Amino acid sequence: MRSDKTVSDFSVMSFRIAPPTSLVFLLLINGGVAQSGWGVDYSPKSICALKGSTVTMGCTYTYPWSHSVQRDFWTKQWPVNGTEPPDLLNDPEYRDRVQFTGDKQHNSTLRLRDVTEKDQSKYYFRFITDQTGGKWQGLNGVDLSVTVLQVEVPETVTEGDNVTLTCKTSCSLTDSPTFTWYKNGHGLSSRTDQLHLQSVSREDKGRYHCAVQGLKSPEVTLNVRYGPQSVSVSIRPSGEIVKGSSVTLTCSSDANPPVQNYTWFKEGETSPVGSGWNYSFILNSCGWYYCFTQNELGSKNSSAVYLTFKGLSMVVIYIIAGAVAVCLGIFLIIAIVCIIRRKRRNRSSEEPKSNQENLCSCVATNATIHNPTTESLNQENILYATVDQCGLNNKRSKQSPVISSSGPEGETEYGNIQHCRSKVKTTEGDDVHYASIRFAPAAPAHSSVDIKDPSVIYSSVS
Repeated sequence: MRSDKTVSDFSVMSFRIAPPTSLVFLLLINGGVAQSGWGVDYSPKSICALKGSTVTMGCTYTYPWSHSVQRDFWTKQWPVNGTEPPDLLNDPEYRDRVQFTGDKQHNSTLRLRDVTEKDQSKYYFRFITDQTGGKWQGLNGVDLSVTVLQVEVPETVTEGDNVTLTCKTSCSLTDSPTFTWYKNGHGLSSRTDQLHLQSVSREDKGRYHCAVQGLKSPEVTLNVRYGPQSVSVSIRPSGEIVKGSSVTLTCSSDANPPVQNYTWFKEGETSPVGSGWNYSFILNSCGWYYCFTQNELGSKNSSAVYLTFKGLSMVVIYIIAGAVAVCLGIFLIIAIVCIIRRKRRNRSSEEPKSNQENLCSCVATNATIHNPTTESLNQENILYATVDQCGLNNKRSKQSPVISSSGPEGETEYGNIQHCRSKVKTTEGDDVHYASIRFAPAAPAHSSVDIKDPSVIYSSVS
């Protein structure tokens, strides 16, 4: 049906063309084209477009041959109470996004860019001729629907299942689009609205989205569930382990959902030795250790690791190293002292034999027995008559030389003096004359008078 304004405009024109039959023409109006020659035919009559895409609406129109088109435009409204509907070119929301093309005689095209949800509506074509009342607006218009891409994925996927992902829209796209699929940003080979995954594995988990003409859907995550995989054990400390020190074993695995139970075993023992992701203990014996992992989809053991004692702790090593260093220092000092003493001994043994001599002297003295106070001060109490010097190897075999002398009183005193220096070490410049002095009475055969008070004096000087 047409509005009253449209019918009124058409009635005026009909009376001018054929006044007697104008009412007949009005009754024969069908759809967009009337038998009077006025009409608009839209193509397509409905459009399903993606948000962000560009849509194109077209139409062809007819009017009486005696009219000439002065103005044509597209609008979203129908005239009400004789008011002219707004031109999309004058609407701020469309001004920069619409473009009208056509020959202004029989066809027109609307091009709309960056479609949004607000653009979902009916669009009409209207034209005005050069004659009074020559206005026409197509009745049915073009129905525009705006949709977005969505990826439909199963909520629960277990490793080994066959899975289909679907790229969906709220309406059937007008054109036959080419779909593109992406996983973690990388393109896949599928070109339809469905992506088929056969016997999925944990490698298939990731982020998926589809696209049409560069317009992408939001990403969805394919969550593939699987039992524990790649179970391994790490050891801390990673270096040498000393008996009685603390050791920590850590179990890691790949599982979805994550592992709920960690149990530790030592080979040779029937009962578990620990539980939890980390297992710490004091290492007192060697052995093989492994962990057992389990989630709701399965379980798996790790490879066993062998723990053994590998050496002393660093504290003990430092103590031993310090003791060795002290001993080496003491030994070095002793060695240096011994070397110095040996060098001195060798240097002394190489001195000339002339520095080592024995002096042997035999002296006979004759002293006066009178009171020394009555004697003259310039008179010697002991007279040295003979001095005999002998070498190192001289030995007195029989008797030391005896020398007799007469004093001023005619008294004679006999004595032996022997000076021997044997194996005395001296440095150059030492001046030692007597090492040993012994006094002994002379033999009786050499005495001229009896000695009433003979005495023997022994003395040693060094």
